[in-house]
Amino acid sequence: MSEARARFVMQRMRELVTVDQEAGCLIARGRRIFLLRDRTLQQLVTIGSDMFGPAVWGALYEAGLRSGRIFGQRVIDQIGPDPGLVMAEILGSLAGSGWGVFRVIYFEPRHRIVIRVLNSVFAEPGRGYTQRHFPLGHLAGVFEVLFKRPYRGEEALCIGKNDPFCEFVYYPEEGEKAAQYQ
Repeated sequence: MSEARARFVMQRMRELVTVDQEAGCLIARGRRIFLLRDRTLQQLVTIGSDMFGPAVWGALYEAGLRSGRIFGQRVIDQIGPDPGLVMAEILGSLAGSGWGVFRVIYFEPRHRIVIRVLNSVFAEPGRGYTQRHFPLGHLAGVFEVLFKRPYRGEEALCIGKNDPFCEFVYYPEEGEKAAQYQ
């Protein structure tokens, strides 16, 4: 990140985040937030996997899907349904929240959407497996409310599996899941 960009981000953080000393919490845009070290997040996911096995990945995807629907609808309500504006706001928000840098590589919502993720807080290089199920589901939820049809997300590449970056590929759901939106 360039020095100018870092200054801009820090200025925005000072504008958006306040500390409520009496309540002992951080407030951003009128909502309570909390900070979590990246390593702590990764350990929580690893412990969940150790305790519950592969079921934890489905639970994380579903939690991401549900939170993405809520977040996507909130953004649409605030700025309107223009896909370009919504995507810019969503991806900028994820980066501003410390999730990493999300870049649109391919965007044809009727067929496929490809998102590349750099410097992800959810993946550790060389782990041999991925921990990215929550953000994968989160963006699927955003796409669902934005395009009014369900999307299935797959992780094509991951730094956790020694790939050079992480990449998500989204496809519109067909069949029964899509029929509910007709």
